[in-house]
Amino acid sequence: MMGPRETDPDRTSNCEHSGAHAVIATLEQVLAGVPVGEHTLELQCKKCTRKIRDGDEITVEASRMAEPLRWQLTRWWCPDCVPAPINSPTPEERTARCSCRVATISDGKTQHHWLCLLEPTVTAIVPPQVRHHHDSLSR
Repeated sequence: MMGPRETDPDRTSNCEHSGAHAVIATLEQVLAGVPVGEHTLELQCKKCTRKIRDGDEITVEASRMAEPLRWQLTRWWCPDCVPAPINSPTPEERTARCSCRVATISDGKTQHHWLCLLEPTVTAIVPPQVRHHHDSLSR
């Protein structure tokens, strides 16, 4: 039986093409382990500047243009500061919001540590705006 992830590719799927091979994964799989911030242990809420630490719950917003097919983290907030609506993307942009925990990744060889996303759950997604041919002619 197919679940919502298999039947609703606009909701959570991501496809990376590499030559003759394509990798398809849910957005949760793509964002799990992604570094957040500037590859340090310092992270602040984008609204109230509260310090975010390992183990904290946060909400992140990620965007993806049609090309390249890569999700980029654009903003993150503590639970008290999450804005209600997702900002309207550009015509070519897809935007998603996920709740997750923050975890620490450590590189034993270099002794560097940074924060990453753990157990992301998609809470909202806005597909790219569809621009019709007559819309582009009138602008």
